[in-house]
Amino acid sequence: NKTYFFILSSISLLGFYYLSSLFYYIIFFVYSPIMWTFQEYWAHRILMHHLEPIKKTHFKHHFDPHNESKIFIPIFFTISFSTINLAPVYYLFGFETAIVNFSSWIICYFLFEFTHWSCHCMPDNKYLKGPRVFHILHHTKNYDNPVVQNFGFTSASWDLIFHTCDSRSKNLDYNWILYIPYPVLPLIIVDMLN
Repeated sequence: NKTYFFILSSISLLGFYYLSSLFYYIIFFVYSPIMWTFQEYWAHRILMHHLEPIKKTHFKHHFDPHNESKIFIPIFFTISFSTINLAPVYYLFGFETAIVNFSSWIICYFLFEFTHWSCHCMPDNKYLKGPRVFHILHHTKNYDNPVVQNFGFTSASWDLIFHTCDSRSKNLDYNWILYIPYPVLPLIIVDMLN
């Protein structure tokens, strides 16, 4: 939806207006991306693989991963997850910090959606080979499989920490870089170094 994209992009740009102190830079470039990867991991692991009817909806993507209508996260989930993250920041630090946080969150969301779409619809993209391989190892078609792995999408760090990482992802040279809970970059760097 172009309107949705425009609104989110506008809010994201507003966050740059408030980048006036080291604290806001830390929120924008460190806290928010780390929280994005953490919530992305848990939302995918718990909600999308264990909670009906969300699991049923998510597995439509597992069964038909190249269907673009099933790749993107529904707006309801995006707003819900961002509110879970945004509310405590707003109550603890105020409006400006919340806007900076939300702006970074939106950029992480766009990065997630683009990377996810690219992994399924642009398989020859050499720059996103690391994220694509990590994600494809996750794609089981067995609805009742209790041993699904690689729940993080933009980051492998939480899968490594919580022992849900596929062994083919763990046994790479420089895999210590994957412990960095930052969106996409560690997966790309490890792939380039191997």
